[in-house]
This record gives sequence, C-alpha cells and structure tokens, in this order.
Amino acid sequence: MSYSTHAGSRKTGPVSLAAKFLLVGFLLAPSISGMFAQSVPVQASASEEQDASRRIPVTTTPASVADENKEEEIVELSPFVVRDDGSRGYAAQESLSGTRLKTDLKDIGSSITEMTVDFLKDIGATSFLDAVSYAPGTTQYAEMNDREGNRSVQGIYYMIRGMRTTNVARDFFRTDLPLDMYNTERLSLARGANSVLYGISDPTGVTFTSLAKPNMQRDRISASGDWASYGTYRITLDANATGKIRLGRTEMPVAIRFIGFNEERPKVLKPDEQKQTRLYLTAAIQPWKGATFRANYEDITLDQTGGRMFAPYDGITAWRERGGTYVDYSGPYTVPRDAPPGHYPLLNNDTNQLEHMPGQVYAMGGGTFVVTNPGNQYAFNSYAMGRPVYAEAPDGADGRISLTDYSLYPADKVNWFGLNNSMANQRGHISTIVFEQMIGRDLALEVGYSNEKSGTDQVTPSSGSYYLFVDVNKFLPDGSPNPYVGVPYMDYARREQTGFTTSKDYRATLTYTLDFQKRKTRLGRMLGRHRFVALAERYIHTQSLDRPYEYNDTPIDGIASRVASTNIVTRRTYFGGPGAAPYLTDSSVGLENIPQIPSTVVGPGTNGRLTTVMLRGAETSVRNKNNIDSGLLAMQSFMFNEHLVFTGGLRWDSVDVWNAPAWRYSNGEYASAAEMVLPGTPHSASGRTGTLGLTYHINRWLSLSWNRAESYNPPGGNSLTVFKTFVPESNGKSEEIGIKFRLMGDRITGSLNYFQAQRLNEADQGLRGSNDQRINAIWDAIWNRDNPAGIPDASPMKLTGWYDTRDYRTQGYEFQVVANPTNSLRISANVTQLKTVQENLMPFTQAYLAQYKDYWMASENQGLEHTVGTDQTLYPVSYIVGTIERSVALNLCQEGMSALNLNEWAANFVGNYSVQRGPLKGFGFGVAQQWRNAPLLSYRYRTDEYGNPEYVPGTEPGNPTNAVAIRLYDLDRPIYGTDWWSTNIWFSYDRMIFNRKVRWLLRLSINNLFDKRTYVSESFNNSRGENQVSRYRFLTPRNFMLTSTFQY
Repeated sequence: MSYSTHAGSRKTGPVSLAAKFLLVGFLLAPSISGMFAQSVPVQASASEEQDASRRIPVTTTPASVADENKEEEIVELSPFVVRDDGSRGYAAQESLSGTRLKTDLKDIGSSITEMTVDFLKDIGATSFLDAVSYAPGTTQYAEMNDREGNRSVQGIYYMIRGMRTTNVARDFFRTDLPLDMYNTERLSLARGANSVLYGISDPTGVTFTSLAKPNMQRDRISASGDWASYGTYRITLDANATGKIRLGRTEMPVAIRFIGFNEERPKVLKPDEQKQTRLYLTAAIQPWKGATFRANYEDITLDQTGGRMFAPYDGITAWRERGGTYVDYSGPYTVPRDAPPGHYPLLNNDTNQLEHMPGQVYAMGGGTFVVTNPGNQYAFNSYAMGRPVYAEAPDGADGRISLTDYSLYPADKVNWFGLNNSMANQRGHISTIVFEQMIGRDLALEVGYSNEKSGTDQVTPSSGSYYLFVDVNKFLPDGSPNPYVGVPYMDYARREQTGFTTSKDYRATLTYTLDFQKRKTRLGRMLGRHRFVALAERYIHTQSLDRPYEYNDTPIDGIASRVASTNIVTRRTYFGGPGAAPYLTDSSVGLENIPQIPSTVVGPGTNGRLTTVMLRGAETSVRNKNNIDSGLLAMQSFMFNEHLVFTGGLRWDSVDVWNAPAWRYSNGEYASAAEMVLPGTPHSASGRTGTLGLTYHINRWLSLSWNRAESYNPPGGNSLTVFKTFVPESNGKSEEIGIKFRLMGDRITGSLNYFQAQRLNEADQGLRGSNDQRINAIWDAIWNRDNPAGIPDASPMKLTGWYDTRDYRTQGYEFQVVANPTNSLRISANVTQLKTVQENLMPFTQAYLAQYKDYWMASENQGLEHTVGTDQTLYPVSYIVGTIERSVALNLCQEGMSALNLNEWAANFVGNYSVQRGPLKGFGFGVAQQWRNAPLLSYRYRTDEYGNPEYVPGTEPGNPTNAVAIRLYDLDRPIYGTDWWSTNIWFSYDRMIFNRKVRWLLRLSINNLFDKRTYVSESFNNSRGENQVSRYRFLTPRNFMLTSTFQY
C-alpha cells in the first residue's frame, strides 16, 4: 500500500511557497532515492463548480473540514479550460470538443464521449488504450490487430467506427508519445470528421486528453500503490502546493504540482514486461486580473519486451501428422564455394538426394550447408514431410496456422516472440507553455507553445520469427550428432530501429462573445448569443530513422558487398537445451530452461558462430520534415431563447514536406539518417475543410442533433508510392443525425445517433504486404546482370517501405447513456452497430504492374533469379511476378466486401455502487462488462452449380496468360470468428482517518472474473479448406489488483 495525504488549505494564515515545497521535498525524498510514486489526479468536489455561469464562487476550505468557516472569492473562468470539478461521477457537463471552447455537451451536434476521472479509475485504465475500448465504436488496434506481433513503438494506433486512426492530442497539442492516465484529468473522444478541431485528421474522430493542472485553491498530497498478479506494481505520487508571490503591492497566486510514478508490469507471457517511469511537473501563476500562465514538463522512460497474444504459426502438427520423420543423413554436406549461379532444388524428387543451392551457401558462408529459410517452407521439414521444397503446398500443408495444441508448446504462457530478443525502449520529454488572458467579459486570448522530443530504440525479429518448427536433423552438417534434434526452434533475422522525432507547435486563439440576450428583450432572446473563434497555428515535425539488419562481418568469397541480401545472418532460437529428449515424446522439454535459451548464429566459424555486424543495407534510412500552417474561423450561435444551437467552422491547412533521398557508400551501405540532406524545395499541399452542426432543444430533456464535417490528411514525410511519388491526400467526410435526452435533472444523459463516413486514399503499408521485397528482387536481378562489377543489389529502381491505398465507407448506429441517479450509483453503457466496406484497393501496385510486367517477362530476363527479402532461396523472376499478381488479385477480390476482423456489434457497461450511510458506509462494489460479436474473417470460395471452383476471369488453371489461379469469394457465405466477452469487478472501501484529515481508499479488482480462456479467432486461411482459422488470440487469464491510496 502506498500512503499519501490530501490536504485542504486550512485557515492558518499566509505560508510561503518555499516552506511548503520544503515539506513536499521532504516527503518526496524517499521516493526520489528509490522509485517514483504517483497517483491518478484527485477529483475535486462534485459541487465545487457549476458551469451555468462564467463566474462562480470557489471555496478555499477543504470539504473534509465541514465545521470551518468558508472563505469565498470570485474567480473568472477561462473559456479554454474545462475543469472536472463540475462532473458528477461519470457525468461530465461540458466539453471543449465542439469549437475548442467550453460548451455544454447538450449543445454540441457531433458525437462525443467524455471520460471523467471517476470513470477512468473504475475501469482501471492506466494507459490510453485501456480507456478507449470502453467508448462507443472504438477498439484497440495495437492489441487486437497486431499482424506481426512486434509491438514496435511507431505511434498510437486505435480504431474508431471501423477505421484506423492515430489522432491523439494533449490539451489540443499533437503528440507521438504513448499516453498514460496518471496525469490525465479527462479523456474526450470526438467521433466523426473533426478537422476544424484537430487540423490534419481522419473522418474517424480524435481523442483529446486534458492534463492535470495545478489547483490554485488548496494544497494536497496523494500517494497510491497498486499490486497485481504476475508481480505487477505501480507506485504513484501527486503533490500540489499553493502560495502567493508579492511584487510590490500586488499578490500573485501561484501553484505548483508534481506527479510521478514508477511501474513494472510483467505480463502473463514470460518473458514479457513493461517498465516505465514518468515525471510530470506543472505550475500556474495569475500575474494580474484575468491572466494565467501555465507551464508543464513531462519526462518519459519506457522499456518493454515484445509480447504477442497470438500463438505462433504451427510447423509441428503437419510434420507430426506425416509420421514425424527425422532426417538420418549422416555424411557432412559441403557445397563448393565456386558453385555456379542458378537455381538448385534442395530435394531431387527423382533420386531423393540432397543437392546444393547457392542461396543457402551465401546465407551460411564458407560453403557449409545449414537449412534456414525464414518465413517460407523449411527445407528439412519439407523433406521429412515428403513434399518438394518449391512446389505449391497442397491443401492442409500450409504452415500459416496458429498452434492450438498447447501440450506441444505452451504458447499461452511463454512469450516466444520475446525469447527472440524483441524489445522496444523509448525516451521522451514534452514542454508546454500556455498564456490565457480574459479581456473584459467577452474577449479572451490564448497563446500556446509545445515542444516534444522522443527517441526510440528497438530490436525487432523479422522474417520467420513467428513460425515454430522442430529440428528434424539427426546430424549436423559436419556429420556430428545434432544435440538439438527433436527440439522446437524459430529462425529470425535481427533488425534494429533507432529513431528520433521532434515537434514544435505554436498556436494563438482569440474568442469573442456577442450577447444580444443582455438586453432582456424578446428580440434579444431570439437573436441570442454568438461566440466567434479565430485560430492560427504552425506545427513543425521532424523524423529520422535508421533500420540496420544483422550481417555476416566476414562475407564468403564471391560477395562484393557486405550488405548483399544473401549475407544477412539468420539466428536460431531453440526452446530447450542440448541433449533434451525429443520434443514430441516429452511435452515439458525446454520449459524449465526458457530463461537460458541460447540464441545462436547458424553458420561456420569458431564453434559454429559468425562474427556479425549491424549494417544499413536491407532498408533505407529515413529523414523528413513537415511544416503545417493552419488557420481557423468558427462560430457557435445560441438563438431563439437557446432552443436552436448552430455550430460552423472553416479551416485552412498548408503543408510542406521535405523527404531526404537515400544514398549509398561505395561498399553498398546506406547513409545514416544524420548524413541524409533534406532537399531545398518541399512537396507542398493544401486543403480546406468545414463543419456544420445544428442542435434543436425540443424541451429541457429532449434534443435533435445533426452534424456534417470534413477531414483533410496530406501525405506524411515518408509516405511514398511504388512510383516514388507522394501518396495522394486522404480526404474524408462524415455525417450523423441523432437525438439526445436528459432526465432527472441531468442525472441521466444519453444519445442515439446514426452515422456514415467515407475515407479516400488511406495509405497502408500492410496492404502492400511483401510486394516491395518482390519488386526490389526483380530490379536487383536485372541490375546484377547488367552491372556485374558494381555493388550487388544496388538498383536505383528499388524502394522499400512504400505505401498503397484503399478507400473505406462505414455506417452504423451508436447509443450511449450515462447515469448518476443517486449519490451512490453511477452507470455508463453504450452499444454500437457498424459496417465498414473497403473499395478501390491497391491502385498504385496495379498501375506499376501494368507498366513493367511485359519488361520483366521479356525473353532477355528469363532465367534470372534472386532472393526475396531475407529469404535466401533463389526464385526465378517469372515466379516472383506471378507471386505479385496473386497478391494483387487476392486483394482485389475483397473490393465491396465488409472489412475483415471488425466486430459489427459491440457493447460496454460500467457500474459502481457505494454505500453512503449505515454500518456498511464506505464500502463499494462495481462491475465492467465488455462484449464483442464474432468478427467477419473471410468468405468461402464460390462454386458453380456442379460444385466446380469459379475463378477470376483470366486466371483459370491452364490459362497461358496467367499462371496463377485465383478463386472467387462467395459473398453469400461469410465465415465468422469467435465472439468474446469479459467481466471485471471490484470491491472498494473509503473512509476518513486521523481525525478526518486523511482519506483512505482501498480497492480490490478482479479482472476476467470468470477466467474466460476463449481463443478468439482473428483470421482465416482459405488454402486450408473450409472452416480453418489461421490465427487465434487468447485472453489474459483472471488476475487481481490491490490498490491503496492515501489523500491528505
């Protein structure tokens, strides 16, 4: 348990600010010397602020000292700030998410969800992604749809209304750093196109966090500790001190607040944990009437081991079903160093003899043969299963299927991805300064500046790191016994990512209120009051990124460059020690040895190890800069005795993008990001967006609302197509109509909305798949032929990491209700139904293929071969072209289909009851329930009336114009995954101790109460036949958390 104090400011006379911070420093000293502690900001009294008026009485007496005299002062409220003091439980009364000004939620036409401090505490949210999954139509993209599982630090991804977004802001300043709730007073999710609010954005929506601010009225100290299953702990500390600075005859109120925490969060999978320390310091001063300076600084240290809540792909079961054959090849197998170029099958189906393959030789070095083909069919496993290495895999033999038999390997307990040394470290700090000035009653000015810097350092296993196989070789290449025979393993190439980003945001906002209602006439009430907003903003963002791979530092003869793709090192991780019993006869092999698992480099050299080095060869470095200049004019009008509320705005955004071109040294290595030079002339784009909303209050408890908005999103600094041109602007629009209701004196509020949205030209690297590696392989093959004395694999036509695009359309319904019917009960519930359709997929890949296919397939290029990515197999160019065509055709079959892996229906419920009187006073109980229906995974294949397969026209088997046969999907025969639900409960105790000066809160949370272990299906593999799910996600088992908080 942790301890804290929660102090009201008692009437003890003036106390110097320095003296108070000496006390705070004394209390902080133990934490600073060990680990930092911090608590979620304490919410003030529910009745402290009512926002019906802009001027309110603020009491300086703590609520815990009820018998003391109250001292009141009049405080001018800023239109740019929403304080959570006016919230009751889960019910927020106002928001900034309408026009960036404080507005009653009932007067905003767009869909908004406000999460108060009480709500965030009750759902146990510590991170941003913990919270957003409880909002209507919102899911965690990073956890639910992490295709590769590398959990790399590349921004904040989540989904709103079926479309991915990264729109997150802290006090309306953009951020690239992951958010934690420790210094968040409120979370606001504004769904729909919101360019007027956020600027460059998507038609999905945007999330705003309101950071903790100094409390100018009272001192307080709060400390909290969380202890949870798997060894998790989180220690937090929050200290606020107030005072006055005297300058001549002027007293200036000042407040300083410090929040810090330290956390270690091991996960259910081992090894997998997250460690972070965050420090947040904020201060405010009111130098003269109506003026406030606020500044804050945050320092972030985040270290995490990669974890994957999916089982690895199963390379064991198919081999086992075919008899579990081991390869009894006892003679050493050495390939001559001077083996001529060309394609050599590893298995000769006529003689059943192993034959050499130069691709394997280049990978392993020294002519020694060792099998590693990450991400593809593994040669020895294929040999043992009795099928050709390069032939098309038969139905039922494809390895891209999740391992579901955990008696073979405990994928639900062991983090196989983390065992491959995956990790991500992030460091960052943010500085913000804001000045607000009330100029009379009707005019206000805000000027702000934010500076954010962050650095990331990641190790990301790639290419095959998610396939689990058994080593079936009884002997090593030199003829000696293989100590790892029968032991499961993974192969992977090691890639590092080192990046640095900076952003600077300057903004000025001016607002003016024109109020005809002051005249107190009928005409004045009809004309109402009007608020005008003008904003000017400049945002500057820079990024640099280096992405080296691990290469053999002593390349074999014949390789002119160390950075040739055939010189990339493959590492092998065995899940068990030498001499372990065959895996299939002892399911516990290796489990006790997991912390000491060896990670060896396969190849020749001393004791079979290579000397390796990290080089920038497989992927270019990145350096870019974006400047965004924006202007905004908006207004909000309250007319006809405030029955009709109109909101409208126009925004202009001008974007300049500098993207530094990549270049190589003479040895083939790419220049680092620091050495790349930004061009003098930027790529420029501009756009104009608007929003229009109406709310009509039929009576005091029922309203109608309508909103239409646009979004504008120009290409980012590194968003290039395969043609090396910038991705076109991703514009969007949304429209919604609904009703809002308020019952029991606003104790129950809710809304029902119908929405539709469209996004054009969404840039998506995942849609590209591995086609960048395939296209680069073709150009390298041609380059190497035409430039035999040059740097291998240095074709100027190459481009890695490019984007293709698609369009989305989505529509659906959202219902949400927030209720605080009594002082003891608070409830939040929402239900969403949505359908998202994808259109116009891969237009740039299609155009590129149409432009270059004939040249690639020309007679002079027949016979050329090359490796693809880190796969060391040599493939003919014609085969690579066919693979690209198959990838495009498979994606085009999805046009008009509902987007896959999305839940059409979703529901969330959160409730808490606390006993206010009687012998059980102080006790509380709560529940949080989530449900998602089964997502659409795929469609079955279409057949004719005789049961024969139907194909995409022109791709039928035997068609000489296209060697790749593509079957059609039957959109009337969908394949669904698994629905899932989760229940969390908590018990709490709240009482005043030490003469009612200290508040103690104790809480026990039980997450996944019923220990639901359903394996949630995430994708489908049509090549495996009917009803074959290819990947499952498993839920975190039941776990417990105890939280103790002291507030003085």
